[in-house]
Amino acid sequence: MTPLLLSTLIVVLGQDLTPEKVFEGHQGDVYDVAFSPRGDLFATASFDRTVKIWNPETGEEVATFRGHMGKVLSVVFSADGSQLLSAGDDRTLRLWNVQSPGELERTFTGHTGLVHEAVLSPDGKMAASAGGDRTIRLWNLQRDRSFRTVAAHSASVYSLAYSPDGKILASGGYDAMVKLWNGRTGQQGRRLVGHGEVITDLEFSKDGKFLFSSSFDRTIRKWNVEEGKEIFIFKGHSDRVMGLSLGPLEKEMTSFDLAGGLLTWDSEKGKTLDRRVISPAISPGFPAYDVVRSPDGKSLLIANGSGSVLLSRYPEGP
Repeated sequence: MTPLLLSTLIVVLGQDLTPEKVFEGHQGDVYDVAFSPRGDLFATASFDRTVKIWNPETGEEVATFRGHMGKVLSVVFSADGSQLLSAGDDRTLRLWNVQSPGELERTFTGHTGLVHEAVLSPDGKMAASAGGDRTIRLWNLQRDRSFRTVAAHSASVYSLAYSPDGKILASGGYDAMVKLWNGRTGQQGRRLVGHGEVITDLEFSKDGKFLFSSSFDRTIRKWNVEEGKEIFIFKGHSDRVMGLSLGPLEKEMTSFDLAGGLLTWDSEKGKTLDRRVISPAISPGFPAYDVVRSPDGKSLLIANGSGSVLLSRYPEGP
């Protein structure tokens, strides 16, 4: 069992990842982080059963959302920033009103196992969730139930991503498979085969032509969505890759692993541009759970297992 520590939010500036400010908040590990579309807020999902919203400039804790009965594993803003969707090991999804702090709009139930990740469609009308029960559920946000349940993978579904136009939903599972689905109906499309272990993260390019996937097999792969073909294998991590994040111009990509390795890549050529380590002095003995780029690409949010979230200047490659 993960020990509960006094969780902090650490704001870091500069390439050395040296803490500049520390903000106390969560009482458990911070597992997921997400920027608002404008980058003026970010949200954190914690093992302490809460979701919090923060101002990255002032460090102010803007709101705390309570209601989950277990660890919160996923959090994401709607495209207009007015809503927040969270999910966790209490098997539920919860939709919150960002403009009325603490207001719960809807609770979605149906999964028979924990919910690893929940994502919102680009038009804000639908949500999809990845379950430990091996299913993907599609939800109409105006109702309190799913309208489609898909027996998606032969093991737990771990990661999800909508294409920018919402027509395709990508899923990744503990079965090492990446699968593409019709984003509106749930009908299965292509299977992308290549990874050897659980798929931990997925992200589409802004034009929807490419999909990036990270895995515990220590690689990241770039796929041609239309053809279902692998374009690059990004190799360089010394431990299991937990996630990835594309920059706003998509020429650079950041990825991170369980050993604290933080790599910057040329996403078009598959080459490593920069290699860093998340300092053990900041998160001794704990991995990074999530790393995301800010909308302007200038900052990184790093959530680590000690309960800290780092806001760091994005490191420039040589």
